[in-house]
Amino acid sequence: MYDMETIGVQASHCTCPRDILSEDDRNALALMESTCQKQGDRYVIGLPWKRDKSELPNNYALAPKRLMSLERGLKSKPQKTELYKKAMKEFIDKGWAEKAQTAEKGTVIHYLPHHGVYREDKESTPLRIVFDPASTFQGVSLNSFLYKGPSLLGNLLGILIRFRERAVAFQGDISKMFLQIRLPEADTQVHRFLWRDLDTTREPTVYRLMRVTFSDKPSPDMANFVMLKIARENEEEYPEATEILTNDRYMDDIIHSCNVPEEAAKLMGELDHILASGSFKIKK
Repeated sequence: MYDMETIGVQASHCTCPRDILSEDDRNALALMESTCQKQGDRYVIGLPWKRDKSELPNNYALAPKRLMSLERGLKSKPQKTELYKKAMKEFIDKGWAEKAQTAEKGTVIHYLPHHGVYREDKESTPLRIVFDPASTFQGVSLNSFLYKGPSLLGNLLGILIRFRERAVAFQGDISKMFLQIRLPEADTQVHRFLWRDLDTTREPTVYRLMRVTFSDKPSPDMANFVMLKIARENEEEYPEATEILTNDRYMDDIIHSCNVPEEAAKLMGELDHILASGSFKIKK
C-alpha cells in the first residue's frame, strides 16, 4: 500500500530501501508535497520544476502558426469543427480555462498548441482537446523543464486480484479527475493558448489553463498525489473507504469487492463523500 509518511523518500508500493528512488523522483515528490494544499473546495498542486523556469522561453511566435494550422485542418470538416468549438466552449464555461490578463513584468509565459483527438466510440466525449507541452521552441519544451515523478499508480495486478475476492463488486471512475485540480497562479501562465472560435477574421484571444493538464509530463503523479492526500486526510474517520481510494484505484478508476450489498452501498457512500470534499465526483 501507499505510505504517505514516506512520500518524497520512498517509492509507494515498495518494501525496498528508502534510497531506491532516484534523486529526480525524490525532488519531484518534495515539490508536490510543498505545493499541494486545499484551497476552498478544491485542491491546488504546483508543477514540479526540474529546471529554472525563468529560462523557459516565451514561445508566442509559434502559437499563431500552430493555431492557423489547426484551423486549416478543420476548414473542410464541419462536423469536427463543431465538436472542437463545443469542447473548447466547455473548457471556458466550466472555468477550466479563462482569458489571460496582462501579466506582471517578469512573469514566465509559455504557450501550448492544441489539437483534437476524435473518439467516435465515446458518446459523452466524442472529441478531447489535447494541449501539447512537448512542443519545442528554441530546442526546449515545457515538459523538458519538468520532473516526471516516480509513478504513484497502484499495483494493477493486486487491484484486479482483490476485485475478484468477494461476491459483491462495484466500480466507478472519477469524472474528469485532472480538471478538478487547480494549478497555482504562476503555473497557469505557462499554460497559455490561443483561440478565436475558428473565426479567422479576428485576432486570437489569449487564454490560460487553470487546471492540471492531462498531457503535462508529471500530471498523472500530480493527480495521484492529490488522491493520496485526500485519503490521508480522511483515513481516521473513514478507514475502509480511504484504503480503497489508496489501494483499489488505478488512476481515475475505482474497483472493489465486498461480502454483502449493504457493505458495498456504505463504502460507495463514503467514497462519494470523501471525494466531494475536493469537488471530485464518481460517475455511476
